[in-house]
Amino acid sequence: MSLRICEYVLVNDERRLKKIMKSKRLKLRTLYRKMQCDGQNLLTFAASSKALDVGEFIISTISKNDLAGNIKEIKGKSMHLASFANERMDN
Repeated sequence: MSLRICEYVLVNDERRLKKIMKSKRLKLRTLYRKMQCDGQNLLTFAASSKALDVGEFIISTISKNDLAGNIKEIKGKSMHLASFANERMDN
């Protein structure tokens, strides 16, 4: 299952990601804290894969505390997602 989730993040398929999470009754906040793809957390993996839709979904769902610890890391991989994250932190 974790391989599928990583695959959906890699190909930027937000719809299938949400579908598998719903069918398995998983919450993104829990997945974000416990799961890694290619040695990275889901947000960093999305940023390095240029998965903008999935990245925005993750940013809008995880806690601001979790997000704050990753802004610098994603900034080097995706300026778009870093900007989106900064907007969320400001609101």
